[in-house]
Amino acid sequence: MESPTYANLISQLTGQIDAISKTFVMNGYQALANHLEKPLASACVFALVLMGFGIMMGFIRMPSKDLMKLALRIGGIYLFAMNWGFFSEYFVGLFVNGASELGGVLMKANLSGLSVDGVNSGLQSVLNEVVRVGAWTWDKASFKHWSPIFVALMIYLSGLAVIGLALFELIIAKLMLAVCLSTAPIFILFTLFDVTKSFFERWIGVLVGFSLILVFVSSVASFCMRLIHWAVYAHYANHALDIGLSDWIPIVLVAAFCVMALLEVTAIAKSIGASCSTSNGAAMLGGFVGGAIGASRKAQDASSKSQEALKQMVPASAKSPVQVYQASRSPLNLQSFRG
Repeated sequence: MESPTYANLISQLTGQIDAISKTFVMNGYQALANHLEKPLASACVFALVLMGFGIMMGFIRMPSKDLMKLALRIGGIYLFAMNWGFFSEYFVGLFVNGASELGGVLMKANLSGLSVDGVNSGLQSVLNEVVRVGAWTWDKASFKHWSPIFVALMIYLSGLAVIGLALFELIIAKLMLAVCLSTAPIFILFTLFDVTKSFFERWIGVLVGFSLILVFVSSVASFCMRLIHWAVYAHYANHALDIGLSDWIPIVLVAAFCVMALLEVTAIAKSIGASCSTSNGAAMLGGFVGGAIGASRKAQDASSKSQEALKQMVPASAKSPVQVYQASRSPLNLQSFRG
């Protein structure tokens, strides 16, 4: 394994974080699913049997349509809570992979002039520029000439503050998503009861907030990296030969602006996730099933009505000989001729 240096630190660190978080989510989810599978299945079957028996005996007044919706809702919750393949495709794919892909798209769109492949590549590229400019400036110092050391320290601190904050927010968001997704079986089961639905709603809000951090921070980080690249590229191109004592001021101002932007966008993402209302989303599966059942029944009613209308519109000449013969043999209704 290649030892990490400043030239490959971000790529290796984020690669390790992604691999560890993926394994963490899978192991945690499967452990909880295996532990809860048998009691959950028994409780669901027992509840449906008792409810069906109560409806049959008249103890519970519930239409069969509502019982079917409840059964399908329980089945859908059991599928998401106990099936890793289904859960990873929709939940993990949406909140982690989808958010990371959106962030990468925004990064490439805003850094079109630079040769970067994504968020990690862009951060690594800017880190290389900052470290090299700082090192070249440091090398200009001597025993009697200390000012380049101060300039180099300001360049280091400014660049590392922005890159470190962006990387910190992205890594923490991925770790928190891994922790929340690994406990998914518990929170998905909370949707079975009205008392505990609020826990599921808060859990979804946290997932939305950290997923938006991946998207928003990637977008703002691309803007910040372009500014830092603009501030240090002239010194990077000539190996800091013309850098002076006051050349650190633009870099520090750009870094301060970038840090404030990253902090603000992180707060915005968390506030959106905290304020998202999922009271209807907690019963989304039941509503979807009920809508599907209602739509199918309405389609059947419409089909039967259309058939009756067509029968009334068909002329007598289009009827079969058997229908004409049966109509001619039917007794005449004399009541219709009475005034």
